[in-house]
Amino acid sequence: MSAGFLREAVREMESPEGTGPELGQLRAWKALLSMWQAGEHRQAAEVLILCIMRSSPGADEAKIRKGLRFNGDGTLQHWFLECGLTALPEEFGTVRTTGSLDLNGNQLASLPESFGALTVGGHLVLEMSGWDIGPAHAEASRLHYPNVRGEVRM
Repeated sequence: MSAGFLREAVREMESPEGTGPELGQLRAWKALLSMWQAGEHRQAAEVLILCIMRSSPGADEAKIRKGLRFNGDGTLQHWFLECGLTALPEEFGTVRTTGSLDLNGNQLASLPESFGALTVGGHLVLEMSGWDIGPAHAEASRLHYPNVRGEVRM
């Protein structure tokens, strides 16, 4: 699956013309799932960053990228996302890591419905040293995370 195809799907979600947000989001969701499952994590992360920036335009894109850590085989090992996020896109539920996913230190007002579908090989960190994910912290504490192998740190 090409990243160009996914970028086009993201553009469709933003466009008032064309296929519209629902079809664009569905195409992006399916393509992202396919990429994560095929081990094309670098490409999937690039497209997901576009989706994140669409949802949280004030976030620090450089910090989003800096927080990515990949294994030697190209799979996502760890993603540290303390970068000023205020929202996560629905596509965020497609994320697959072999290690931890850290979201503390943001100001998330809510979580996408897909959030419980995350696959995290290590810890899902939603709070550390008094820093949590923001107003959505209470919502996160009510969710079940069947695909998190480590602790869910709240």
